[in-house]
Amino acid sequence: MTDYRAHCDFDVRFANGGELSGTGFRLDLPSAEVSEAEIGRLLVEHLTNLGALPPTGARFNAAPPAIEGFGTFPVRAFAELR
Repeated sequence: MTDYRAHCDFDVRFANGGELSGTGFRLDLPSAEVSEAEIGRLLVEHLTNLGALPPTGARFNAAPPAIEGFGTFPVRAFAELR
């Protein structure tokens, strides 16, 4: 388990349009001294193909596996079209 974890709500606005929000999100951090910008980068660094989603009508989900005592783990990220 990591020594440093952020527990936060967030709103990320992308420079080319769109946004991503989360509530009660937990994110393992590499150290105690992490800037807000670095936390934002950690949140979205591995997301791909977001441009393939329609501008409206999609709900983004990031479901981490429930492994007790385990540190950072890639989430299963997917979008549901409404």
